[in-house]
Amino acid sequence: MDRTNSRPLPQKEVDHRIALFLGLGFSLFGVWYLFQFLEHGLITSIIAFITILSYVCIYTPLKVKTKWNTIIGAFPGALPPLGGWVAATGEIDVTGIVLFSILFFWQMPHFYSLAIIYKDDYSKAGFKMFPSVSNNLDSTYFQIIFFT
Repeated sequence: MDRTNSRPLPQKEVDHRIALFLGLGFSLFGVWYLFQFLEHGLITSIIAFITILSYVCIYTPLKVKTKWNTIIGAFPGALPPLGGWVAATGEIDVTGIVLFSILFFWQMPHFYSLAIIYKDDYSKAGFKMFPSVSNNLDSTYFQIIFFT
């Protein structure tokens, strides 16, 4: 994508194997750290693990397979505030769900707006975003308004 081609990986400033190793290492260390050192570490580390796993193994591959990727990706995108709430309180309660919901619903207008601006770039990269796979933007506008 033109928007991201100057970043370190596309520019080959960082070897992809090193990036993969560091990503896996920091992810595993972070989940372990939450488990080991937080009072409510078990549930917090489970939320963190689900966040990482669903982002990397579900959302990311779906970017090139379905226009629904943004809605699916909103789940791992909204889990971090819930994890923070659980780390602080030790429970998943109404407030934690409200925090999750705010971020979940905010992501659609945010990312669909970006997808409208960069629709040609997303299409060129093979990403199946609503604006880049349809002839008009009606469904994208509807979802922006609906989730707002």
